[in-house]
Amino acid sequence: MTVIRPNMRQQLPAWRGGAMLRPLSASGVDFDRYTRFGVIFDDEPDEDAVAYLEQVVGYAWAANMTGVPTIDQGRVSVHDTTVVFDADIRLRRMRTRTREEATRALAAQVLTYYKEGSPVRRDGLRLVDRPDGVDLPPIAGFVVG
Repeated sequence: MTVIRPNMRQQLPAWRGGAMLRPLSASGVDFDRYTRFGVIFDDEPDEDAVAYLEQVVGYAWAANMTGVPTIDQGRVSVHDTTVVFDADIRLRRMRTRTREEATRALAAQVLTYYKEGSPVRRDGLRLVDRPDGVDLPPIAGFVVG
């Protein structure tokens, strides 16, 4: 297994569009053109972790962007320790924020919601609840491409 660290670039396979993913923290990231958002784990995630991450990213995406990535239609794929979502940055929610600000807010929310679940609503419920009894690998970083 190839382990991709958060400071490394990763080439996606041709069937996934062949995009080059760059760490969110790297210099020279093109925030105006990326169409993929990736989450890097310390260890390869299992199906439960990926399913939960899909919910978390969908929830955080809706808060920061429009055009929520569709789940279960080939738009989410796992490449070793990286889970990649089709996610067009041009669809940020507020035009008063830059695409970089929206992306960094998205990553911060994904990190928080993955650890804790989505915020508790006024009625006391969470739309995305962290699963009990599931060993979730920690998030090591984020990539875009």
